[in-house]
Amino acid sequence: MEFALDFSRKNDPDAPACPAIASLGAENFLVYILNKDGTITTVETGNKCASGTGEFFLQQIRRMDISADEAVKLAHGSELFKVSGRCSVFCKSDCTHALNKGTPIGRVTAGCAA
Repeated sequence: MEFALDFSRKNDPDAPACPAIASLGAENFLVYILNKDGTITTVETGNKCASGTGEFFLQQIRRMDISADEAVKLAHGSELFKVSGRCSVFCKSDCTHALNKGTPIGRVTAGCAA
């Protein structure tokens, strides 16, 4: 953030501070609202990545129109369907493709829970 603010004044150090600096990352979106002196007064943020919260699993079983209890029962004893471990976006694609191809829900939920 400090680098961005310095960069915004690169050509004219005496120029008034810009009103905001945006930080656009892979997992979040932040906007730092600045006062006339360039001091941060507010930070606004968008949706953040839910990695590690279990929200991905809940989103997927809602898409399958089953409850968490049903998902656990279906997954128990089912052969694990391998889904990507890199990111929930890739996992969602893997789940969608598997279900479209007729892979049993139990296998898909087992893969999501693994």
